[in-house]
Order: sequence, then C-alpha cells, then structure tokens
Amino acid sequence: MPTFDLVTQPWIPCLLPNGRLVERSLHDVLTAPQSVREIVDPSPLVTVALHRLLLAILHRALDGPRDEDEWAEWWEDGCWPLDPVRQYLARWQHRFDLFDPDRPFHQHPGVDHQYRAESARLATELASSFNAPLLFDHSDPAQVALTPAAAARYLVAYQAFSTGGLLSGRTPAERASKAAPLCAVAVCLGKGEDLARTLLLHLVSRPFWGSSYQPPTGHPTHDLPAWERPDLPGDQPRWPTGYLDYLTWQARRVLLIPDDRNGQVVVSQAVIMRGESFPDGFEQRQLETMVPFRKDSKRGWLALTFREDRALWRDSLALMQTISTSAVDQQRPRIVDWWAFLYRLGVLPGRVLPLDVAGFVPDQAKPLFWRYERFPLPLSLLDDQLMLLWIEQLLKMAEEAARLLVEDLRRLATYLGIGDKQRGSFVAGLGSERVFWATLEPTFYTLLHRLSRGEPPPTVCADWQTVVQRSAQRAFEQAALALLRAGRPILTIAEAESRLQARLAMITCGAAATESPANEEGAG
Repeated sequence: MPTFDLVTQPWIPCLLPNGRLVERSLHDVLTAPQSVREIVDPSPLVTVALHRLLLAILHRALDGPRDEDEWAEWWEDGCWPLDPVRQYLARWQHRFDLFDPDRPFHQHPGVDHQYRAESARLATELASSFNAPLLFDHSDPAQVALTPAAAARYLVAYQAFSTGGLLSGRTPAERASKAAPLCAVAVCLGKGEDLARTLLLHLVSRPFWGSSYQPPTGHPTHDLPAWERPDLPGDQPRWPTGYLDYLTWQARRVLLIPDDRNGQVVVSQAVIMRGESFPDGFEQRQLETMVPFRKDSKRGWLALTFREDRALWRDSLALMQTISTSAVDQQRPRIVDWWAFLYRLGVLPGRVLPLDVAGFVPDQAKPLFWRYERFPLPLSLLDDQLMLLWIEQLLKMAEEAARLLVEDLRRLATYLGIGDKQRGSFVAGLGSERVFWATLEPTFYTLLHRLSRGEPPPTVCADWQTVVQRSAQRAFEQAALALLRAGRPILTIAEAESRLQARLAMITCGAAATESPANEEGAG
C-alpha cells in the first residue's frame, strides 16, 4: 500500500522571497514560515483552504494565543513558538497519511468502492462527469491522473468549497448533499510580509473565537480538528463542537484510490459521497471569522457572495463595518474586528492591510466562476464611524451615477425604437456600465488611502464627485460613438447626453451624518 505523509512530503505550493515556486511539507511550512513569502496556488480555493488547514493545526498545537498579550509577543518575535508545533506534528503524524488504510487524511475508508469515479471531480477547474465540458478545460476526465501532492491540495479545498447536489449513493435521499461551508462565499485573507505574519494575523485569541458559540445541550462540546476526532465523518447533520471542528469540517466522505503508472503513484479515481452537514438552526457566523454577513428579513444571516457583474469594492463597507439598526444588520468578518482591536491597542502597525478576498459562485452544482481580488483595508478607519459614513456616501454617489447612466440609456433605447423585451439586452450590450465601474475602481482605492492618511473628507468627496461625473459621461460617450457609427440619429443621442449631464450635476457630496450607527458591535 502506498503512503504519502503530508507532514514530511512536499505538497504545499510556496512562493519564496526570491520569486521561486516550490512545494513544501507541513513540517517545513509551519517550522520555517519566515522563509516563505506566501502560499499561492493557481486555484484560489486551494490557497484559502490551505491557510485554514494551517490555522487549525497552529491553534491546536499552540493552544492559543491565550490573549492579545501573548499574540503581541509572537508578532514582535515574527513567529509563534516552534517546539509545540514540532511536537504536535510528531504526535499526530499518523493521521496525516493520504493513503493510510485505517484513517486516511480528510477521508473515509469505509465508502463503497462501486461508486469510484474520476479524481478530476475534486477540482473545480477540471472537466469531469459533474463538470463537463468546461470552457477552460477540455481534457478527458478519465485520463486525469493527479499526483499525491495535487490530490491532497484538491481534497482540502473540496471539503471546504464543494457545491451541493446529488452525489453517489443508493437512493436519491442518500445522494442529496448540502454545499460545503465556503461554497459561494467571499472569504477574506489578510496578508503579511511573509507566511508567518499572514498566519499570525489570523491566529485570533481563544476568548475571541470561542466565547460566542456553544452547541445545544446534550451535544459534544470538546473541540477537535477532523484528524483528532475519534469517529470518522458521518453523512448526517450534526452541530460543530467548536472552531477547530468547523475549520476542518468534512462535508464529503471521500476516498482517494491510488494507482501505479510507470512506477509513479497517482490518483486517477476517487469515491465521493455525502458527508456531514450543519443542522437547522446553526448560524455559520457564530464560528466563521473570515466572511462578512448580512441579515435578510426572511432567510436570516447570509454570507456575502461574489456577483459576476459586481466588483468587490462596491461592497467594501461590508468588509469594514458592522451595523445593527432597525433598518440594517451587517457584520464585517470577525477577523476584521480582531485587527481593529489590535490596532487600537497599538500592537498591529501600519495604516493599510492588504486583504485578499476569494471564492467562487456555482450555478446549482456547476461552477460558474471564481474570483480572487485584493482590497486595501484601511486599519485606521475601521473604528472611525464618521469616516465610514463618508465612505458610504462615496459609494452611494457612484451607485446613483450608475443608475442615472442606465436610466438614460434605456430612455434613449426607447426613442430609438427598441422594444421593451430587447431594451435591457440592448443597453447591456453597449457595455457602458462595465466601463463606468472599471474606471472608478483604482480611484476609489486611492481615495481610501487619502482618507486613511487624514485628508479632509469634504476635499476627498469633492474629488470623487468629479471623477464619478466624468466617468459616467465618458461611459455614455463611448456608447454614443458606437450608436453613431451604427447610423443612429445624432440629434436624439445628443439630447440624451445633455439630459444625463444635467442629472449628474445634481450628485453632490453634501455633509456626512455625524451620528454613528446604533448598537455598533466591536471586538473589545
């Protein structure tokens, strides 16, 4: 029986300070993290999932940080204590073998082999029987043979991001599966100058992540990561025992089938069946630290998701602000609460923290797109409610300009004789709204930086007003040029442009409200 020990074998893709890409083992990554610039994989899902796996190991091995004082010591040293990590990996090394016959890592050895299928099903970007054909991959799923290292990476990501739908099983009821915890969710990952700093940023203190959640009475409460749990993952809903259980949640019962090809161990087949799911009544936001949430009046708390037609910066307030009022309930990622807390204490330096936000959006069980964006998070503004109100006003100005642009283009389409059913597609085909938003994005980040340096908000807002108006006008001009080339009447187009300019001129800064949202939640 082959073996692949994740503790000692290289499998985690690392970018070194000199620009080289290498693979390293769990032991090397966690005991020499300062030698790694960052973990980076072509799949953003793999990148995020690997960070969460490393965090679960560190939290368990270090049993901390106990509080902000211990965290500050680690941050000043540039790393966590290494001996407890070495000892933990040595103690649990037997649970990190990808092909162990009794307890293979992140798998279930008791699944029915009759349901074996191509291992490509583990990878969102590869064509498979669940995912074929893809625009960006036309390979034959049956011919895909993953290396053990690649199979391990995809396995970790699959447990976190797999879509809901029908999997293998005897009956429809057995086959029906819910989505994994991070499916269709925007996950935030703060980045430090090296891997040690990146992981430290997410090592929140135990009171911070452990105080707000308790399973209902009668359910287990001893929080363990998946490899330490005494029982194999089941196929029924259950309450997570805590944060570490949640970070390593086994949404699928998987078994990798190793094969020998020309003397090399590969994984060409795997069994994938329904795994564990959350019960009704469980609120993901109680344990999730990297995701922003909004409360829907009917469906409760929902995670922020990516939209194909909407850039992340337009939802930037959801990353920076927690609001609890009669009109809106919004919770920024709890990790942002932690950073704001550390910044207030003076132990987290710097005004701006690079924030990577990743995720993918499926169409039912089919992957539609994934996205990986970087957002400059202004630490100095996170607890400044007046500044956040100014940022909210900047975003509202842009949304209003976009609304006016689309309205005038639709009105113009009416004058040009475009029917009601075709009007929406006609305006979308002009591409004006996409041009407008793409033009604004770099300027918005620049203005955020200016606000974080302490520039007067009215001055910044006035500059933004000018940029918003000009961007909308230029987006209209681009559409007008296309219409003129198509022989559309110039007078009608000119009248529409003049009307838009007059309406855009009414968008002004005004004065931001001075009252902070009620019941603002904080980390302190």
